[in-house]
Amino acid sequence: MSLALYASAFCATVCTVCHSIFLTPLTGAVLRGSVPITGIPLVNECICACLVNGFSVVVYAYVCRKLPLRQVHQVGRSRGVMVATITIMSTYLKATQLPLTYGEGYTSMETTVYFIVLQVALLGCLLLSEHYQRKLQESAAYRFQAATAQTLLNSIRHRQKKDLEVRQLRHDLKNHMLTLRTLIQSGEEAGALEYIDSFLGQGGQKEIQIRTGHSLLDALMEEKLAGAIKHQAEVHVMLDFSAGLFIEDFDLCVIMGNALDNAVESCLGVERQDLRYIDIRGGTNANNLVVTIKNGYSGQLHGENGVFRTTKRDKELHGFGLDNIKRTVQKYRGAVVTDMDKEKREFRLTLFFPLDQEQAGE
Repeated sequence: MSLALYASAFCATVCTVCHSIFLTPLTGAVLRGSVPITGIPLVNECICACLVNGFSVVVYAYVCRKLPLRQVHQVGRSRGVMVATITIMSTYLKATQLPLTYGEGYTSMETTVYFIVLQVALLGCLLLSEHYQRKLQESAAYRFQAATAQTLLNSIRHRQKKDLEVRQLRHDLKNHMLTLRTLIQSGEEAGALEYIDSFLGQGGQKEIQIRTGHSLLDALMEEKLAGAIKHQAEVHVMLDFSAGLFIEDFDLCVIMGNALDNAVESCLGVERQDLRYIDIRGGTNANNLVVTIKNGYSGQLHGENGVFRTTKRDKELHGFGLDNIKRTVQKYRGAVVTDMDKEKREFRLTLFFPLDQEQAGE
């Protein structure tokens, strides 16, 4: 459901409930303008109309103040189903009330209270549902901010650790050179080579520094790819994402986080060393930002509606996050293409983002 359709249904439901409160056997006289407030029928009709419309305006203004529609940025399935259900129910209830309101000689306090309570209950359900959805969004936004901050913090700590190791290495460099000089002067070439091998091994595991032009993406990729590097996977990154600053941080984490998780999980499940690799390339091409992620896989992948799943136990290998990736990319009028090369045993995920977002949204 689009935002415009959701806002229309929401407003229509509030107005229907307000109007239906005056469609009861005892309050219908106000709606018809037949309440004898003064001795002039026309004045009575004007006063009644002001009461009905004024009540609707006050309720609508209160609802919009408490739950501004401008704060709704995305309408999910549950949100759309809820507002559609309540809209249909309130409309049906209003249609049920009409014969009773305009019927002759039918005035019942019980029926009036019954219909008013039902309409107020429907409005309450709508407001509570909307309030709940917004609390969920706030909670998700908070968790995302916390996860983003943690990712950046881990990246900063990692870089600080490497900088410290480099400073320590520079501090000891003079002593290392003196030791090598002594070994060479003594003719102990084997010992010197062994010492050099030991010196080169002090750098620890293979490291990768990523520079894509997007600081958050750099931190995210370094964090996600560290697991693959730890398990001796070959990781190659040649990505210019400087043109992708229009993508919101939350959406970027959803897209690239899921894509990288799938690729890393695939590497961890591959036994053959030649298939244990991740290759990420991309940049601008024909007014599009294109990102391609390739990785080897083991087992059997089966494609269905663009979603690939493996026959291994970890069946969510490539299918688990693809739905989230596609849904988020489509928010930017982009596209997701998945493909596999059975001969090379290579899985490919390609993301397309139009750079002209205003034109793409038309």
